[in-house]
Order: sequence, then C-alpha cells, then structure tokens
Amino acid sequence: MTAERLARELGIEIEIPSAASSELHVLRAAASREFPFGPHDLGAVRWRFATRNRLGHWSEIGSLPPFADFESALQMPDWIECSERELLYIDGLSRWPAESRDAIAALFHTRADNHRLHRLLEQEEAPQARATSVEGVIGDSPAMHAVYSTITRVAKRDVAVCVLGESGTGKELAARAIHRHSSRRQKTFTAVNCAALPENLIESELFGHVRGAFTGADRDRAGLIETTDGGTLFLDEIGEMPLTAQAKLLRFLQEGEFRRVGDTVNRTADVRIVSATNRKLDAAVEEGRFREDLYYRIRGVEVALPPLRERGNDIAQLASHFLAAEREKHRGGASSFAPDVEAILSSYAWPGNVRELQNTIRAAHALAGDARAIDVEHLPERLRQVSTRRGPAGSYQESVARFRRELIEKSLAAAGGNQNQAAALLRMSRQALAYQIRELGIMVRQC
Repeated sequence: MTAERLARELGIEIEIPSAASSELHVLRAAASREFPFGPHDLGAVRWRFATRNRLGHWSEIGSLPPFADFESALQMPDWIECSERELLYIDGLSRWPAESRDAIAALFHTRADNHRLHRLLEQEEAPQARATSVEGVIGDSPAMHAVYSTITRVAKRDVAVCVLGESGTGKELAARAIHRHSSRRQKTFTAVNCAALPENLIESELFGHVRGAFTGADRDRAGLIETTDGGTLFLDEIGEMPLTAQAKLLRFLQEGEFRRVGDTVNRTADVRIVSATNRKLDAAVEEGRFREDLYYRIRGVEVALPPLRERGNDIAQLASHFLAAEREKHRGGASSFAPDVEAILSSYAWPGNVRELQNTIRAAHALAGDARAIDVEHLPERLRQVSTRRGPAGSYQESVARFRRELIEKSLAAAGGNQNQAAALLRMSRQALAYQIRELGIMVRQC
C-alpha cells in the first residue's frame, strides 16, 4: 500500500509535491537539521523513520501515520536503510531518478554514521570530563588530573597497563584504582612485589606448584594467577622478574594458559595484568635483563605518576589527609600544622615522594603528643634544615628559592600587594605565604 492510498483511506487531504521539490526538501533538511528529524522537518514530503531496539521491536516517528501492518510496509520500495537498525521511508522515493535515490541513500548513511559516532565520542569523553579525582588517589594538580583521565579511560578496557613512577609515588594505588573502575571490580585484586620474592620462588608464587616439584613442596598449591581468576594481578617492580618467570608470564599473556611448577597439565585463567616499574625497562631490554617481546606485550598504555616535587599544592592536601588519618587512627592528637611547617613541607624536595610524606606526618603526629598543631620541632632533622640550608650558587635549593621568589612576587603584583588575595591565587594559607615572604626577604608593596 502506498502512502497516497493510505492517506486516501484515512481521509487525509495531502498535497503531492513534485519529485524535484521532494529531493530539494530532503537535501536541505539533511544538510541543516539534526538527525533523526522531527515530524515536519522535511516540509511537504511524507516520510516515516523507524528504529529497532536490541529486542527486535520497532518504533516509528514521522509525518505519516504509523503503518497498520509494519512488517508488510517494510516490503514497500520507498525505504532507505540508514543503518542496521534504522530505516527511513520517503513517499515516492521509488519514482526518483536512480542517481538521486543513490545520493539520498548515501547521504542518510553518512548522517546515521556521524550520529552514531557522535554518541560514541560523547561516551568516551564523558569519563574524561568527570575525571577530577579517582578513589584512593589524592591530588588536584594538573599532572594528577591527567593521571585520573588516563585511569578512567583505560580501566574499562582489558588493555595492558604499565604504571611508571619513582619509588613512593603510589603505583599500587593507581593499579587499585584501575581495578575498581573496571568490570572486574567485584573480583579479586592481588598485588605482588617481584623484587621482594626470591628468584627460586617467584614462579611458584605466580603459577603455583604440584607436590614434589621441589624440596618443601609437600602439597599442591595454586599460584596467584590461578587464585586471581576473573580479577586483576598487579606486578610491581616487574623489571626485577627473572628471565625464566618472564618466559612463562609471556606465554600466559599470549595464550591465557600456564602450568604449575612441576606439572604437565595446562591450566587457564582470565586475569588482567597491570605492571609497574620505577626503572627504564627499555634499558633493561638492551642489557638483556628483560625480554623484548614481554616488554612490548606489557607496556600497552603507560600511566606516568609524577613525583611529589612536581605536584605543587598537592603536598599540603596530602599532608592534611595523612594527618586526619592519624588523628582518626589514634583518636586524637595534633589537628593542624604551624605556618612554618606548611612552608617547610612545600619547600622540601621529597625524594621518597608520597610514601616519605606519609611516614613523616605519622612520625610528627606521634612526636607532637597532645599538642594542637605540629610544629617545626616535631619534624625530622632533614626537614628542619630546609629553611636555613643554602647550597652553592646554581644548586637545586637556590634554583627552587629563585622560582618561589618569582612566583610569589608575580602573585603579589597580580593581587595589588594584598597578601590574602595572593595566597588565594597560590592556593596556600595566608600564614604560609607570610612565612615565605619573610624567609625570602620579599618587599611587599601595596598598589
């Protein structure tokens, strides 16, 4: 049944546009309006758009009334297949010239593809736009926002991830965040430090062993890969793994199969491997200490964690977090930092990164006892010397001091000499700014 006949049976008076007019309306609408179109977007052209859901049910919109027998209507010649689940009916399309029909069909295919790709891009970009934090990982610096974005994007896909960073930067926390944001979050997360395991035991620890495989193997034992089936296995310091274990790990990554030590039976497991290292694996490959094929297999997406000295005001945020954790753990103690302490914490280089900061706050909280605030005397000697230590010209300390001076002077100039506003621009407390102004001998001029 054609649309004209259907309209006559329904008693609807319609104006039949010419083929050229129909083509013009359709082309204009397709070029200027959002897809799929509204009921009157094609002008006088009569049309119907149908979409099919995953259950096979069709839904329709358009300027024509719904087809009484939709399955029979699909046999009509005036349909354009926009995609696998999208069809467009244009009344009289079969009377158009062949080249016009082909052009219209190609146009709607392109519009449907673009619409679908736009939705996919929105889905991809949405996590990135929201990635201002990740559970368990703390920091508001631009460098950490980049880390959050990478974690949330790679977590949902079972791609290989290698977490890079100096010792103490929180590589295991990043790996746990990847697991928590993945589809495996309900399963096991297992962390193992390859450098902490003796070379003769690491294969047994990862792959398990059977009774009698070696001295002391008095029973069968499942390895971490087997017990983590369905979850995530974090291999920290993977660069320290012996070559024999590297070969077995490579086979598991390629085939999904492994053997317990001393066994002849292949076993399978579905485990996502997240690795981490604080050393340059490419150098280890060149020196023959790390397999090149395994290197390219695990590197996948690299998540680079910045050292604490490059994270600016994250130091103060982390210090407050660790202090609050100590107060909760011990049910009391110091609840804040003296202004001088804030300045010292921000000025120190933190070679041990976040781990060193956490241990420093833990020790300072213990030494502070019942004091309300952590003072300079509660800090370790290496930090107490920060404000008085001066290195030779061109040293690291002097370079940092010059940078601090320039940053504070620019902030004061931008704030017209108002120290409260300058502290807000620098995201630090007014007391910490005043301490650094005194320490660096900065002249404050009111504008």
